[in-house]
Amino acid sequence: KFLAEFVKWTLKGTKDAKEKEQAQTVKKMFYRIYGLLSHPSAPKRLGAYLAVKQIAVILRQNSSNHTRIIDQFLLELIHNCIMSLRLCQHDQPSMGTAKAATDALHKLDSIMRQYKPSKDNARTFAEIFLTK
Repeated sequence: KFLAEFVKWTLKGTKDAKEKEQAQTVKKMFYRIYGLLSHPSAPKRLGAYLAVKQIAVILRQNSSNHTRIIDQFLLELIHNCIMSLRLCQHDQPSMGTAKAATDALHKLDSIMRQYKPSKDNARTFAEIFLTK
C-alpha cells in the first residue's frame, strides 16, 4: 500500500510531461520491485506481488495521466511477474505466492487491455499482442 501511495504522490507532484517521463524515483522503485520479484525468498516475492497489485490499481485508475509510466514499465512488469511465477513452483502451496502472482498478472492484463497509447494512430497492446 505504501509503494502505491508513493507512486501516486510522486506522479501527482511532477508538473510537466518531461519530468513524468524521466521520473527517476519511480524508475528506481520499479527496479527494486523487479529485484524482489526475482528473489529466492517466498515472503519477499509475496510482498512484491502485493505491491505490483496496488500499483496496478493506481495506474489503472489514472491511466490517462500516467501514459509515460505505463509505456515504460508495463511490459517489464508483466515480464518480471511471469519470470517470478516460475519460482513459485518450489514454494509451499499454503504460502499463496502462486495465487498472488496470478492476481498481479490479472491486474496488469486489465491495464494492458484498456490502455490506449499516447499517439492517435497507434494500436493498443491488446491489439498487437493478444489478437489470434
